[in-house]
Amino acid sequence: MMYSSDKDVFSLMYEREKGKPVNFGSTLGIRAKQRDELIKDTLPNHTLLSTLNKKNIDVPPVMSDLYEWIKNYVHEWGIYEDGSEIAEQAARNPALKKNNS
Repeated sequence: MMYSSDKDVFSLMYEREKGKPVNFGSTLGIRAKQRDELIKDTLPNHTLLSTLNKKNIDVPPVMSDLYEWIKNYVHEWGIYEDGSEIAEQAARNPALKKNNS
C-alpha cells in the first residue's frame, strides 16, 4: 500500500504478502510499539486496516486517515469486495482522492 506524502512523493505505507511478515515503509513514522501491536492483533485472514476497526491502536495519521476515508466513503456503499479494488478505483478516479469534508 503506497501513499503520497505532503511533497507528492509516493512512499510505502505497508506491504503484506501471504506467509511473510508485514513490512512498514521507512517514511511512515510508525513506532515500534504501534508496529508490534498491529502485527500481533491482525489475524492472518484480515487486513491491517480492519484491525483498526476492532482495536484502539494509535497509528500514524496517514494510516488513520486512510481508515477513516474507507469507513466513510467505501464501506457505507458496500460496493467493493477487497482493498485492492478500492485502491485501483482510487488510482483511476481523481475525484475519490479529494477530501470532501
